[in-house]
Amino acid sequence: MTAVFLYGTLQPGERAWRMVEPYAVGEPRRATVAGRLFDTGCFPALLLDDSARVPGTVVDVRDEDALIALLDRYEHEGSMYKRLPMIASDGTTCWTYVWIGDMRCLLAELPDGWPAAVSAAA
Repeated sequence: MTAVFLYGTLQPGERAWRMVEPYAVGEPRRATVAGRLFDTGCFPALLLDDSARVPGTVVDVRDEDALIALLDRYEHEGSMYKRLPMIASDGTTCWTYVWIGDMRCLLAELPDGWPAAVSAAA
């Protein structure tokens, strides 16, 4: 895979985009993946669910191994999030991070996406 699906703080315009931007190839594009999105109070959490869609951004990347290692650390892969391959609505197979953390951290569902991404798309 040479793409990632971003749905929260790593998206363009968000506070952690600077981590991904040096690896981005071409223009990021809007897409969705199967799931439901929740606010944890600080960042979003994607839960797998085939009956709903989560809006976000597909980013084609270079030096995938280096970026994935960086994102695995950022996302606390294995304790808060698990990296999984998913197929975005544009047909791209990409890595994304699915919440495996404490379910009591989930506050409100975000059916329209992460707040800053929603305002940027409007």
